[in-house]
Amino acid sequence: MATRWDETWHRLLMWTSGQGASERLAAQVVLSEGYGRFDPSHPLGGPDDKKDAVMRRDGMTWIMAAYFPRGQQAYKTIKRKFELDAAGIVANGVDGIAFVCNQELSPAQRADLLATAGGECDIYHLERIVAILDRPEMRAIRAQFLGFDSNDNGQAELALRRQLIRERIDLFAGAIEWLAVKPKWRRNKDSKFFILEVHGIEGIYAQFMREVDGVHVELVT
Repeated sequence: MATRWDETWHRLLMWTSGQGASERLAAQVVLSEGYGRFDPSHPLGGPDDKKDAVMRRDGMTWIMAAYFPRGQQAYKTIKRKFELDAAGIVANGVDGIAFVCNQELSPAQRADLLATAGGECDIYHLERIVAILDRPEMRAIRAQFLGFDSNDNGQAELALRRQLIRERIDLFAGAIEWLAVKPKWRRNKDSKFFILEVHGIEGIYAQFMREVDGVHVELVT
């Protein structure tokens, strides 16, 4: 669970989820910023012709490049990666590039990258991405890609996991009803119900209640 006010910053900078997840997170970032007609290349690996995606905004065609190394890199390393990605502007015959990276970049460094882009350029550096992901409407994206929700200290992620588990429990309950399973059901004292207790599923304790005739199954937590 998140314990720091700047948890988004830390999890982005110390990225450990690989290239595929970084491209898909970058996609959500640029889509939230008004880019459209988003067409990814190969997030899970494969030739991409100097682009991670092609998209449209303001009447122009852009490519997207995602760069999420683990930890802060030297500026010369970041610039070299940017130059390789920016070469995709000419290679793909587009107007510009959106460079999405989990790196700290000073205003002077951003200006230097813009000057070498060779076309339109939109740089999403670490602090800019943090500001975007910390918006309330990006809660689900934080939970999916960073594993927490900065507004409620991890409760959104937990609620999502609990909902998925409940859906599985409901399927299980339906199967029990259909099969009319009676072994392991415990007769509830002084009632018309049998009880089946489930423990240890992601910390969730659940009870299934079934009428004696086997017709009705109810989940009680």
